[in-house]
Amino acid sequence: MREHARPIRSARWRAAVAAVLLLSSAACGAPSARSDGKLVLTLWHGFTEADGKMYEKLIGDFNRANPDIEIRPQANTWDVIANKLLPALSANLGPDIVAQPTSSAVTYIKKAAFVPLDGHYREHAADAANYVPAAVQASKVDGRNYGVPFAFAPDMLYYNKTMFEAAGLHEPPKTWDEWVEAARKLTVDQNGDGVPEQYGLALTSHGAASQVIWSGMLAQNGGGVIRDGQAVLSGPRNTETLTYWQNAVREHRISPAGMDDLAATDLFAAKKAAMIVLGPWMAQRSKQAGIDYGIAPIPAGPRAKSVGTHSISMYATVQADEAKLAAADRFFAFFNGKQRQIEWSVGSGWPPNRTDVSPEELSANPDVASISRSSEDAVVDFGGVVDYTGVSTDFDTATQKSITGEPVSRVLAESHRKIQAKLNEERE
Repeated sequence: MREHARPIRSARWRAAVAAVLLLSSAACGAPSARSDGKLVLTLWHGFTEADGKMYEKLIGDFNRANPDIEIRPQANTWDVIANKLLPALSANLGPDIVAQPTSSAVTYIKKAAFVPLDGHYREHAADAANYVPAAVQASKVDGRNYGVPFAFAPDMLYYNKTMFEAAGLHEPPKTWDEWVEAARKLTVDQNGDGVPEQYGLALTSHGAASQVIWSGMLAQNGGGVIRDGQAVLSGPRNTETLTYWQNAVREHRISPAGMDDLAATDLFAAKKAAMIVLGPWMAQRSKQAGIDYGIAPIPAGPRAKSVGTHSISMYATVQADEAKLAAADRFFAFFNGKQRQIEWSVGSGWPPNRTDVSPEELSANPDVASISRSSEDAVVDFGGVVDYTGVSTDFDTATQKSITGEPVSRVLAESHRKIQAKLNEERE
């Protein structure tokens, strides 16, 4: 989910971009274009698997229920959307609605590319009161609501039940120490050459999903990346966390070092690793691989049960005029209605955006019922960061270098300095 939008370099530059975008939006002030008597809105999103099919199915349901509106979805990868979004909006050729990871959406909000949606929360107060609080908070910037929840899911521990049984393990671990001990028992080096044929854990140390995982892991020990607009990466608890996992990987060989998200996923799917931490899409991948898998909360850290969370919201762009904004609001309310959220969760594997959906109502998909129980421990880091690409890259470098064996204190100090420099630059 990593973004590649150009970072903002100064307040003057920020104002210039905002002016350009506002002029572009003014050009949209004429009555909305209609097709066959319908108000047409374009929606961009980055879901290209089963979740994307379910999303577009619900969009079709909305269109049929609202014959005066037609929402036209366009799916592409998140990177492609990031590269195309600002140029398309500046040329008045972009989407009216776009789904974006909340961490990277700040870039577009600060460039005035997205408009506030406070009105949605006023007009639909009864429903909005049941939205998952952390999902709402994740898309707030400077005290205003810019996004409406779309997909919000904590990372979970996926484990191979067959491998657990063979190792004499009957339940998933509940603490870090239990986790490492279980991974040691599940690691098998049959020929004694130092390269296990089976690893206890596929631990990713870099990649877009890895950043979410590790922000949660740091929080489990009372640490983090950014707090109140200041870098905190070099703090002693972060050093303690990464040293702990560096030792577990290097000394006990419970996981290959330096894997990205894709490599870790492939290792687990190939039945060469017994455990992995990832988002809800891992359930579908496990089924495709023929794995008898279980899902459990990530084992609790020394100080908290916090869990990194994948947070995506829907945003309205400056390209949408008043009629389109009203239509978008109707769609947001439709999608986040209770019955649609049950259907979305069962079909997509993402937990509901609402707190009033019970596990029993999700019984058609036991996986998502399990995942939804961990939402209360959600952590969404990088809040309010404009240069998400730069900051996340620096964090990614720190976790990768640490797990592959470089001195943790030095690595964290280097990334801390780079992150703080970027935060200082944003305030200039």
